[in-house]
Amino acid sequence: MKQLSPPETLALAKSITTADAQLARRALSSGTYRVDMLVHVQGEVTVGLAYHQRIAAKADPWALLAAALSRLNGVTIEALVRDGLTADRIALGASIKEEALAAVQRIKDATDTPCTGRVRAALEVTIAPALSPQ
Repeated sequence: MKQLSPPETLALAKSITTADAQLARRALSSGTYRVDMLVHVQGEVTVGLAYHQRIAAKADPWALLAAALSRLNGVTIEALVRDGLTADRIALGASIKEEALAAVQRIKDATDTPCTGRVRAALEVTIAPALSPQ
C-alpha cells in the first residue's frame, strides 16, 4: 500500500467532517461491515502560519481559587462566596483592584502556548465505481 504524503493525509482527514462521522457512527449498530470503494479527493490544502495563543483553561481557575481561599480565614471566605453569588457581575468586575488585574494578567501570560497553523481545505470528494477484475 502506498504511504500517503502529509498533504494527502490532511486532505483525506478534512474530507469528512466530525459531524458527518458522528452521524455515520450513530447509524451503525454493532457488527463488522465490508467496505470496497474507491474515493477520489481533489482540491487544495492550505496550512497557515504557526502562532501563539493564551489558553486560559490551562491556568486551572479552580485550583487558583482554592489556593487563594486557603490563605484566608473562614469569615473572609464566607464573605467572598456571598459576594460572588449575589453581586452584580458588571459592578463586581469594575471593583477589581489594579493589583488583582495585574495578577490575572500574569496568570494568563503563563498560558501562552505555541500552536501549529490552521489547516483549511477546499476539496471535492467523489466515490468512483469499483474496478472490476479483468
